[in-house]
Amino acid sequence: MKRSLRLIIGCTLMVLLASCNTPVSSTASYIQVISKETGKNNEHGITVKNPYDKNGDPFQITIDDEKLWNLIEVDRIYFSDYDYRDIHGKVTLGNIQLPSEAPSHNEQANEEAPDAAIRVSSPVTIAKSTLPAPRSDQSLSLQLVQGSYSEDWNPVPLMGRNWTGAFELVLTGKDGKVIARQPLQPFYADKLQFGDFFEFRFGDYNGDGNPDFTLGQYGSSNGNVYKLFTILKDGRMEELKVEGQNDLFVSSGDGRRYSTPLKVTGSGMFQKSFYDHAQGKTVTDTYVWDGQKFMKKGSE
Repeated sequence: MKRSLRLIIGCTLMVLLASCNTPVSSTASYIQVISKETGKNNEHGITVKNPYDKNGDPFQITIDDEKLWNLIEVDRIYFSDYDYRDIHGKVTLGNIQLPSEAPSHNEQANEEAPDAAIRVSSPVTIAKSTLPAPRSDQSLSLQLVQGSYSEDWNPVPLMGRNWTGAFELVLTGKDGKVIARQPLQPFYADKLQFGDFFEFRFGDYNGDGNPDFTLGQYGSSNGNVYKLFTILKDGRMEELKVEGQNDLFVSSGDGRRYSTPLKVTGSGMFQKSFYDHAQGKTVTDTYVWDGQKFMKKGSE
């Protein structure tokens, strides 16, 4: 009996130790919001249940984005994906959207918006900024050259206005004449999407004296993904590669979703930070330019 008890205890400890390294588990399902809560450290959450699972129990989801939390309505049904991030059962929200087949109490099912057409006669400029000195007589723009415009005011991460499609970077001189154009399709596998006008944030990250900048896309409620670009002296624009990474994940608390500054720590060196839910802290990564690409040198 004692041997069996020791065996059970040993197996239990092995399971607990193994669970400490369990990767994040993601789930997607319909959820109905039962209540909304604000906990310690102003942490926001919702209590939900799957309305189509009669045997399912209610559970809580933590929401990092306060604005998104404010838009979510009690008793409404959404389609969501969420992550189980630790052994204590903490669940964090990934994406949430309002399914068309689940109208709210104040909307009629099958209600359709009237057809509308918007004709665009020229490229749409989403961003335009003056380059830093000594090239302050030049400007960089981001233009939608082919695509669509739409609006979605449901409580989703990309709520509001959205421009989607093919974009290009345009460098112009003081007289407004185009110096160079760079389509962005070669750098991205998917269509780009921007939900607001913004300004480029410049820096010299590789230490060559040319202006560099980040260009971001939505990543999650915890941060966004950015690529690094540089503007050469002749006006050509190129991506600054990062070894082993397609992009940089950055948690930016200043609301600069589409272009955020990086912290320059020396010639050809910069740092970027993100909040790691698994560790429960902000992690800062350091990168160094080797002449051709950035290499990650450490984290703290």
